[in-house]
Amino acid sequence: MNTLITNTEEEPPKAVVTTFRVLTDKSPAPTEAYMILKRTLQFLELLGMVIGLEMSYSWKNNIRFGITKFLTVLCWSQFFYTQFVNIYQGNAFKSFEVFAIYGVGISTLVKIWCHGKYHINVHAIHESSLKICQRNTGSRGDRLNQRVQNNFHFLKCVTLSAIVLIIIYLFYPVKSFLIDGKLVPLVPVEFMFIDQSTLSGYIIASCIMTTAGIYGTILTTYMGLTFVLIIINYSLRVDLLEIDIEELNDMWSDTSKSTAAYRRLFLRNIIRKCIDMREYVAEIKNIFAVKMFIFFAFSYLSQILCYYQIFVNNWIPGFALAFGFFLEMNLYCMMGTKAAIENERSCFIITQSKWYTYDLKSQKLMLTLLCANMNSQELWIGPIAPLSVYTATQVFTHTIQSWRRLCNAQCVVSLTVARC
Repeated sequence: MNTLITNTEEEPPKAVVTTFRVLTDKSPAPTEAYMILKRTLQFLELLGMVIGLEMSYSWKNNIRFGITKFLTVLCWSQFFYTQFVNIYQGNAFKSFEVFAIYGVGISTLVKIWCHGKYHINVHAIHESSLKICQRNTGSRGDRLNQRVQNNFHFLKCVTLSAIVLIIIYLFYPVKSFLIDGKLVPLVPVEFMFIDQSTLSGYIIASCIMTTAGIYGTILTTYMGLTFVLIIINYSLRVDLLEIDIEELNDMWSDTSKSTAAYRRLFLRNIIRKCIDMREYVAEIKNIFAVKMFIFFAFSYLSQILCYYQIFVNNWIPGFALAFGFFLEMNLYCMMGTKAAIENERSCFIITQSKWYTYDLKSQKLMLTLLCANMNSQELWIGPIAPLSVYTATQVFTHTIQSWRRLCNAQCVVSLTVARC
């Protein structure tokens, strides 16, 4: 494909500068789409500011991020301490509750690692989306305005769902403490030098875990929204492909308004944009592939253990934890399906073009372009399965089946012990 793009004998006409949408030295006024996307990124930065994260080239460790890492280390130390206490006291089955919390802890570690390694890449992707919104004005910009506005609304809905999930998780322990007078811990974790059977110890432990939980939720929301925003901004590129194809069709419908060299060069510019789209998806896989694999593996195990503890030990807060894992997994799978839909839409746009009105050389280029888009990359959960809604349904089905098998095994063990 690169040979077709570079090997040309015609000199590009001056009018092609307009086709490439090159900015002049004088900065133009910000477009509406640019301002909306800028507000969206500022909304993300507001979440990152709390935990000390920022998607920029100059981001460094800071005090707020130090607090985030300190809380993460503190929680993991108490997880291991709780496991030791449970094993020492002979409560092996109670350790499953702590194993269920491991999903949250490992997910937090993976998100911190992902940001530290790829924050420059993510910032470059955001900058490219901003440039697209800035450089496309007029009728082209009008089509982008509604797209970025809908994307912003979707991100706010996802954030609202995270807030609702925190309220659901805190409802039962708070209700038990204020109304029933019971000291129900937020998480099944023992703290060194703190006796949670006393009122003061319970309040101190609850404050620590509430703070850590809020930080963890903000971190999860921040990284999750970053992934979602990158995926839905892929739609901007497909929208521009559709606009370019429509303009190319108009050029070939009325050949008196443009030269053949201009039309061919315009098509080559479309091919360049499609190559950029493929690289865009490849970079998404490079950033999030490992994160998705680790997250899905441990979230799957954590959900099973949550359901098991709910069935065996009546661990009511486990419902909110399992539901949170379920929502996050489904959100990522929806975004994987979204990327696949946009790839299919790009193929549909190319096949619906008026390619039959082009000259033979342009038709060959269109055929090459179609073949390349039909072989576009998909997002995967490591080497296991594609990141899609179908995979989410399969994960949920296998989670329920594994939980039922675990509960049946527990019942068999209990009956055997009772008979003995």
